[in-house]
Amino acid sequence: KEAAPGSTVKNQAFEIINGSRTATEIPEVKIPNPKPDKEDLNTDLIDIDKKTVVKGDTILYRLTLDAMPSAEELAYNVHKLGMVDDYDEKFLSLDPAAIRVTEKATGADVTGKFNIQVKDGVAYVFAKQVDSTGPNGDLLKGDPQPTDLKKYSEAPIDPATTPIIDQALMGKQYWITLPTKVIKDQDGYTIKNQAVQNIENSHQQTKIVSNPLKQINPDKDVTAEAGGK
Repeated sequence: KEAAPGSTVKNQAFEIINGSRTATEIPEVKIPNPKPDKEDLNTDLIDIDKKTVVKGDTILYRLTLDAMPSAEELAYNVHKLGMVDDYDEKFLSLDPAAIRVTEKATGADVTGKFNIQVKDGVAYVFAKQVDSTGPNGDLLKGDPQPTDLKKYSEAPIDPATTPIIDQALMGKQYWITLPTKVIKDQDGYTIKNQAVQNIENSHQQTKIVSNPLKQINPDKDVTAEAGGK
């Protein structure tokens, strides 16, 4: 439970007969070390991290979901894969229907393979469950899909009862795009955002991106001279 991503777990046993100690070989298990990322773009896909935005602008958050390594390299099936993005709902709005998931390498739209939910200012994007055979030989049905993705993201994994995801999703990277619209301005306030990747309940954070807000205050004066218009 405490193994850090990227670390190696080693184990050795010893047989002792009448005080004679004989060591076994040392098997090693490597812990995956995915590298999720987050970008802060405008609608032209230009980096706007640290740049000022105003009310009405669109901040396109693009998350990189790193589903490495491949299923062939993993010792066990993967039950959970996704990202959680706690955006600033006081200043941003997000339509869940506008969220897209694409393969980074090919650009293929795979949104349909993910469950998506926006609730209480948090976006949840998790791979859908599929039917599989459990370790006891019984059928674990993927449907119905979870309706509360917050609860799903926090739930423990029991290989005997928890459905797996489509293992063909592993071994690739995905872009998750969240087009958020600035709905409020406030001078001196900075919108900050960070996402968290969840693979088998192992969590890794992305970098933090930010955008200062600028309040626009138009003004108008009128002057006149005696005898003038």
